[in-house]
Amino acid sequence: MGDLVDSGAPWWVLVVLLLLGVGVPAAGTERAADLPGILGTFGRWWQGRRARRRAELVEMSESELIANEEIKRLKEFYTRLAADCRETAREASERADKQDELIEELREDVQTLQGRITASERRFYILLGYHRRVADSHLQHAPGVPLPVVPEELVEFLG
Repeated sequence: MGDLVDSGAPWWVLVVLLLLGVGVPAAGTERAADLPGILGTFGRWWQGRRARRRAELVEMSESELIANEEIKRLKEFYTRLAADCRETAREASERADKQDELIEELREDVQTLQGRITASERRFYILLGYHRRVADSHLQHAPGVPLPVVPEELVEFLG
């Protein structure tokens, strides 16, 4: 603008440029629409145009409404499905933890039983060896006296 004034442009050119540069955009504002008469007519028209354009953008066809409802329904379905999956995963994790505890208890029981079986087998073979020594000693000192009858459960081991 300073260049126009320095170059000697008439004053009315400056006024027109100011009106077009500042006045026209300002005339379309909501504040200008509140002005009475012809001054606010352009502002009211411009604001109504903007409102109509927004309404056109917001208006959707029936298929778009149906699609939006279907999308909403699917979102809700997948949200519920995700919640169910989280719940199922939590329950499975709890069951797995309980099973791990049970497995650990069973391992301890098996180790205890293995130790008891090993000790029982050891005592059994010690007893078997002792019985054989007693039987040999009996046969050496009393050769004509028969040994007592061996129970059926022990025939396999004592002969």
